Amino acid sequence: MPKSSAAKTGKKKRRNVGKKRAEQLLLHEIDFIHNAEFEQSGFADEVLEANERGELAEETRSARRPKRPNGVPAYFASLYETPLLTPEQERRAFRRMNFAKFRANALRSNLDPAAVDLDLVREVEFWLRVANETRDAIVEANLRLVVSIARRFVNGRDGFDDLVSEGNMVLMQAAEKFDYGRGFRFSTYATHAIQRTYYRRVAKSQKQSQRFVTGSGEVLADTAEEAAPDQAPANARIIRTILDHAEETLDSRELVILSARFGLEKSNGPETLQVLADRLGVCKERVRQLQIRAVDKLRELADGLGLSPELPSTVPA
Repeated sequence: MPKSSAAKTGKKKRRNVGKKRAEQLLLHEIDFIHNAEFEQSGFADEVLEANERGELAEETRSARRPKRPNGVPAYFASLYETPLLTPEQERRAFRRMNFAKFRANALRSNLDPAAVDLDLVREVEFWLRVANETRDAIVEANLRLVVSIARRFVNGRDGFDDLVSEGNMVLMQAAEKFDYGRGFRFSTYATHAIQRTYYRRVAKSQKQSQRFVTGSGEVLADTAEEAAPDQAPANARIIRTILDHAEETLDSRELVILSARFGLEKSNGPETLQVLADRLGVCKERVRQLQIRAVDKLRELADGLGLSPELPSTVPA
């Protein structure tokens, strides 16, 4: 291929790549918390110099590392290797993150995919990278906050790992929305956000649990009454006692199957094996096996509690 043709091909390829990068940058809005100091002359140079020095990494490297508290799993120990930020370090970090996004947003407004300026694309990408790296450093320094709050909300329905995972997502969202200019500590803002999420999660779990227990008691008590009217009140009390422990005994799939098969979901009555099989993505026979296993688990639970209710094992297929 002649040099001129190769050069044209290479130029066209770079232009297409630049166009795709520009289009990607224009795809989503860049959210940031504005501060009047962003408009000051020389502020961009100050942020650049701090970034080149690795200011945040250097400051936290020599800071005191807190001791891992008792009861925290070993695989979370690494969280305590990252030092907490001082108020001033925290303020500078949030200032840098939000200015970087402010700067990227301003430059981004000049992008034109039809006439790509690769230098401009690279500059926007640079400032977004600064923003993301700074945000990640802030989040990493506060991950132990999630662990400490999650420990207080662990129960039979909400496991520690699940709470930490959800809390980490809330922490990242809080870092994006925190206004450092108001003078508060980020930990205070993030704590409220994480606790609100956990309270809503616990309330939802309790509501679902109460619905399952109440509905199960009604259906199983009705079954017991049909079989032996004179034993119905006693059986209903026994069954409710068993169902109080059901979520500790059955896994989530077994709970879904029993709820659906015995019509506890307050829908159109019991669901068939085939409907449940389609819903769960398994075969009809597997649903039947899981139903039998779930009922057997409840029977074993009843035996362990010294109870002997008449638990139904089948419903129409």
